[in-house]
Amino acid sequence: MQYSNELGTMIRDILKVQRQEFNKGNTENSGASIDAMVVIQKLLQHPRYRGNVKAASVLEEISFAKDALKYAKPLTKFTQTGAYHTVRNVLFA
Repeated sequence: MQYSNELGTMIRDILKVQRQEFNKGNTENSGASIDAMVVIQKLLQHPRYRGNVKAASVLEEISFAKDALKYAKPLTKFTQTGAYHTVRNVLFA
């Protein structure tokens, strides 16, 4: 599936961290794009991003994959923290 530049950057950076955690043996989940999209969706639903045009477009793009998101596995807490910084950096760059 082809993603927009913003969503693609977020997914790539989040999965890079998750795969590092997987390689260290800290998790059994090596990460997939739907795993990252669930975390991004959760972060972008925060009221802080409500008026952001980029956030709205990313949320709309994620909504097209809504059926697949139910199969997502949780990412590590370290990856989720990194996801917050990644999302913030991409949206406000």
